Amino acid sequence: MTAGVGRHRLSSGQLGEIAWGRVRPEVIRVLYAADDSRNRLLAAHALERAGARDSRIVEALAVLREAQRRDEREVAGLLRAGWFGPWVARLLDRPDAAGSAESRLVPLAAVAAVRTGVRTRLVVRASGGRLHLPTMGALTVPAQAEVVLDVADGLVAEVDGTRLRLPAERGPNWTPVREMALAGLRLLVDDQHPDRDCFRKPLAEALSAADFARWRDLFTESWALLTRFTPELAEQVGQGLRVLVPLAPAPNGDGASVSCVDALGALATTMPMNAADGAITLVHEWSHTLLNGVLGFGRLYDPESPELFFAPWRRDPRPLGGTLHGSFAFLTVAETWRALMAEETWHARAAAEFALCRLQVGEVLEALLRSAGLTEQGRRFVVMLRERHRALLETYVRPEVAAEAVARLAGQKAAWVDQYGIRPTG
Repeated sequence: MTAGVGRHRLSSGQLGEIAWGRVRPEVIRVLYAADDSRNRLLAAHALERAGARDSRIVEALAVLREAQRRDEREVAGLLRAGWFGPWVARLLDRPDAAGSAESRLVPLAAVAAVRTGVRTRLVVRASGGRLHLPTMGALTVPAQAEVVLDVADGLVAEVDGTRLRLPAERGPNWTPVREMALAGLRLLVDDQHPDRDCFRKPLAEALSAADFARWRDLFTESWALLTRFTPELAEQVGQGLRVLVPLAPAPNGDGASVSCVDALGALATTMPMNAADGAITLVHEWSHTLLNGVLGFGRLYDPESPELFFAPWRRDPRPLGGTLHGSFAFLTVAETWRALMAEETWHARAAAEFALCRLQVGEVLEALLRSAGLTEQGRRFVVMLRERHRALLETYVRPEVAAEAVARLAGQKAAWVDQYGIRPTG
């Protein structure tokens, strides 16, 4: 599991690229390589601590090591899309969760073997009647069934003498993970794997064919907007995001999206209302993913800081870390709304959203720069964000649109102070 793990470094120049939103592919690779190494080291530690030495686990780890030796990048992508990070985090928090090691590691090893040409024959118990093969799908079998995963020329699953070559057509015994395959963006739409609950939001039920088609069609339109109006940002999103998890609709109808520090490259979201909202969702969660990757290298702020901030995009007082995350993400959101002002269909909405978001981010960045909780590097990072934000001030919006944005922000702040009875930091 730890074979090939090396040291990783994020240079000040690369941090600057991220702060300015000009992220080259090699910087994304640095962030993801460091995250992969960290997860592999933590997994080895957690398994050792839990005493997980079952022969099936040992064999699965050996297969993963051989697969990594053959194609480390391919296996790293599988671990990232296959919910390895969230499972490792759960194992660290709860050593008693080591009982899930067989059902997680054996299927993972089998898929890695398929991808890298390793011949193997692995056995795993499907304790819940479902065996999840990461990025491929779920096999439905009798409870407690022993499943043989035979990897030679492809993958064959055998249960009680019945053999099924995978992947297969959707049927009573096999539910494939579907994929949105767009030009420059390939997103697995995972509505099955149990570790997708890492987002701590209510998950949607498994999508019907018609539901999936609606998601695919909407994000096809969203992606078209990004590639046309923000092509450099779209390139980043296409290189960095790999998994989308549908969330259940909120009872009040509000949309929601979220990323997870343990699952870089994945986002969870409710169904966006329209193509523009879908485009904003992608860039918003991509921004959080970038900053989560950065924070794996070191601190930008003191996590124990008691400061609370007014963040206009949230109803609750926000801690320093959450405020930094929000300002970074909404700076990219503001830039995206500015770009969408060039699209006739969305011009009015985009101008109003841009004007408001520009004001919101500007106010929060100034408050952050007065914070005592930023590290020296964090302060430099926020200074770069402020400089990047100043370029937004040069964009013209009609006076009545700008005035409405000022009024909306003032109303948000007044309501926040009235509700919580405190003055925000800064």
